[in-house]
Amino acid sequence: MCTIFCLKRTFLYLCYVANSSSVNFEGSLHAQRMLTLLKKEQPHLLLPATDNLFHRIWEHNEDITEPASLQQVCIEIGIPSTEAESIVKRLKEDESIKKELIEATQQAVEAGMFGVPSFVVDNDIFFGSDRFNHIEHKLFKIDDK
Repeated sequence: MCTIFCLKRTFLYLCYVANSSSVNFEGSLHAQRMLTLLKKEQPHLLLPATDNLFHRIWEHNEDITEPASLQQVCIEIGIPSTEAESIVKRLKEDESIKKELIEATQQAVEAGMFGVPSFVVDNDIFFGSDRFNHIEHKLFKIDDK
């Protein structure tokens, strides 16, 4: 429950209206694999895909665990339908994508990350949606003296 309340507070801070009444937090593995694949093969589509998934979950209460939903994300960010279908199929079958996500997760753990959201700025780890102001200070080198 704390996560939902923290996110709602963050959305207010960012002036974003969210509809989180029935968000499904389970089963995001294939969405994570899709982002891993896009980062590797079509990095220019990583941010649009991430943004699309965010809005599907938080604004539209859509289930991102369904292959059809992930295929629609691909299409909406400009991937042709046949290629989108192939990408979604690869999420279950392609061992290299699975391995890359496992390795990225292990690297995050080894770096000291332990939850979501976590951010690294100049080798400093920030955890939690209530840390955006700290990240802003670090990014803009704001001195509080």
